[in-house]
Amino acid sequence: MRRTRLLLAGAMLLALALGGLYGGALADLGPAGTPRRAPAIDADTVLSGFGRNGGTAATIARLEGELRTQGNDPEQLSQLGLAYQVRWRETGNAAFLPLSERALRRVLASRPKDAIATLALGNLALIRHDFRGALVLGREAHRRAPYAARPYGVVGDALLELGRYRSVRDLRPHGGAEAEHRLVRACGLRPRAAR
Repeated sequence: MRRTRLLLAGAMLLALALGGLYGGALADLGPAGTPRRAPAIDADTVLSGFGRNGGTAATIARLEGELRTQGNDPEQLSQLGLAYQVRWRETGNAAFLPLSERALRRVLASRPKDAIATLALGNLALIRHDFRGALVLGREAHRRAPYAARPYGVVGDALLELGRYRSVRDLRPHGGAEAEHRLVRACGLRPRAAR
């Protein structure tokens, strides 16, 4: 159940990010895949988020509206917290960061062992350059969802930023030898001897 929630949140975050990057380009294909003329982009479109129908801004507005009418649903609060982080990346407006933290802390108030909210708070700590806090939260998210790969990203980034390169090498992602080799190469270390 936790793994499924973690995968769904990761997929949603990825979809929001990709939607923001690609701006609905694939949806603008005409018959037989021929490209349509690109619409003009004005400043309001750029500032409201990339993607169709307002992108992340529309997602945030929808989630906020649903939470006002339906109450504190932890799933929607997690999505909202993650969407605020994506919106911060799109706009650079730091006002979205406390909003993300507030939404994610509300999730943990109702579900103290929620792996998604813990991981998202770890990501928020990375954004704020609180690398020690990110390391603690990433490791806690890993304990709560031991078979998920995403906590390794938070833990690995925190360790790299703290200069603990050998500790990064000791991470054992469930992606097999290839994932470990990529991680070791990224740190500029020699691979471990075969066990």
